[in-house]
Amino acid sequence: MYGCSGGVLFIPPHLLEEVIKTGRKSKVKDICGFKLLSENKFTAAEIDRLVWTKKMLDLLVDFIKNDPQGKEFQDLDWSEEYELAKQGEAYGQSAL
Repeated sequence: MYGCSGGVLFIPPHLLEEVIKTGRKSKVKDICGFKLLSENKFTAAEIDRLVWTKKMLDLLVDFIKNDPQGKEFQDLDWSEEYELAKQGEAYGQSAL
């Protein structure tokens, strides 16, 4: 069970690990994404892509390794995201 100001969600036990991992990945992508935006490295449209490019993932992994805000996310595996990035623009639609 997960409760927040928006209500209560019941997460089936067999999905709990995936929900937590996905949430953590989303959080660190948001943190890094705002940094990349503030540095004018990418546009908001690029950051909001459903699947990030290899270049973006490389910057994310570097952020996780070297920025204090990324330290708690060093255990995450990004191989699935790299594989999707390799598959190209078919997954390039916006997450919005």
